[in-house]
Amino acid sequence: MWSWKVIILAANLLIVAHDVNTQTIIAGPRDTSGVSGTDQRLACTVNGVSSLTVVLWEVPRGSILINHKAAIPSEYGNRFSTETETINDAANEYTFILVIHNLDDNDGGEYKCKVLFDSNIVAEVSADVYVMSPSSDGRPTCFANPSGELVENEIVTLTCISSSPTADLVWRSEGNHLPTTSSTKYAPSTSELSFSANDDGRRYSCVSIFLLSECNLVLSVQYPPKVEVTPTTEDVELGKSVGFSCEATGNPSVFTYTWFYSGSLITEYGRTNGFQLDNNGKLLTLPDVDPNDDGVTLTCQVTNEVGEGENEYFIVTVDGKSTVEIVGPILVTIVLFIILVILIAFTTWYCRQKKTIKKIKKKELIRRAESARRKRQNGSVIIPMRQTNSLRGNTNVGYLPDINPRQRENDEDDDRLRPIPRRKSETSSIGKKGSVESSMSDYIVQDMPTTEEEDPSDASYVYQVNPHITDFNSKKGSYTVNIDVDDPSLPSEVDSTEDIDSIIPSTDL
Repeated sequence: MWSWKVIILAANLLIVAHDVNTQTIIAGPRDTSGVSGTDQRLACTVNGVSSLTVVLWEVPRGSILINHKAAIPSEYGNRFSTETETINDAANEYTFILVIHNLDDNDGGEYKCKVLFDSNIVAEVSADVYVMSPSSDGRPTCFANPSGELVENEIVTLTCISSSPTADLVWRSEGNHLPTTSSTKYAPSTSELSFSANDDGRRYSCVSIFLLSECNLVLSVQYPPKVEVTPTTEDVELGKSVGFSCEATGNPSVFTYTWFYSGSLITEYGRTNGFQLDNNGKLLTLPDVDPNDDGVTLTCQVTNEVGEGENEYFIVTVDGKSTVEIVGPILVTIVLFIILVILIAFTTWYCRQKKTIKKIKKKELIRRAESARRKRQNGSVIIPMRQTNSLRGNTNVGYLPDINPRQRENDEDDDRLRPIPRRKSETSSIGKKGSVESSMSDYIVQDMPTTEEEDPSDASYVYQVNPHITDFNSKKGSYTVNIDVDDPSLPSEVDSTEDIDSIIPSTDL
């Protein structure tokens, strides 16, 4: 007899344990915003509901115990009401709704949906309620429902209100106008926009065309991970260790990584050379790749609070490179680098040498010019000789023909002007009038340079009349004449007392 009682008690305990384990909140209340003076609804969906199940709504000013047959306690008056909807009668799945009437600032705060079984809390979900009011100056006020974190593809409603009936409210996003619904539902000016949330971090603006002001919302959208698997090397070579990286993006960004090798968990697959997981499972390394790894599919599965995502990589192995194939390109690169360095060094040296040669040539030209100038200054003057009266007064006196010094002995006219023979010197240039270095020596006649091998009889001489000869026509006195001792045919001295007019022709040059 006692055995039957024990069996019945055990059965009841199993039923109770089963009910406790199956009672969960499928969808709890969400953060929401409501306009002051309107009604706001909070929903909590529970499955596995039994006769022992109690749903407790905890509100900012107290607690309300209700079940699918209970009513609001009288002490709360008309502030709250409850509704119950059957979702799935076979699974004992119900939605318990709390309605907040005539919302005011005191109703803002945290609300909790608690599921009790046999006076024990088995599930609990909380949500915040925000009370919104139009701005007194007519500036737009905007909010989203549900508020807070959204789930990808969840329907969200953006609401914009203004106390000005002429606010002319429009919604914009990324510079584009969005289709909206205008009404006076919550305020003199109300604009609503509903869509499926997909873009995390996207910005929406409600603009008052009349008041030239706006309010902004940035939506946070949660979505499951998006995964990509890539090898850490270009090729999967036989005999080498190869790593595979699993990159994931999602919101929230707290991920759990799971690897599959040829459809089996990597931790359970008996791979000959084993494996290695690093960086919290984000990096998988296969040591010593062998032919058995060729054609294997690696799968990385990533999970966050919202869902999961995965990506596959099909392994194709290649033969490893020989030492020559590895070292060869390195040596070629080194040789090319050395050649490049040598070319750069040679080019630099050549440019510097070229500059140095230019400087040396320039200095040599300056030295030669200076030497020529000094030679011109230290050169011989023309020895004025007697000449016949037929030349005196001739105004066309200029350059006489070249004279060979050996012709002097046979020349009948000994009174002609004779140039001073001077060996191995340069012909002076004509001095420029007004220059600092211009002097009478600039106009001295000098012979052309000759070499020692040159026949003296072939030497040529140039005669140039001094442009200042008119100055000498009016001057008398003694003067010094340089005599080149190399030519004995020239007179050794000149009579300084002789009238200068009898020596230099009276000509105007």
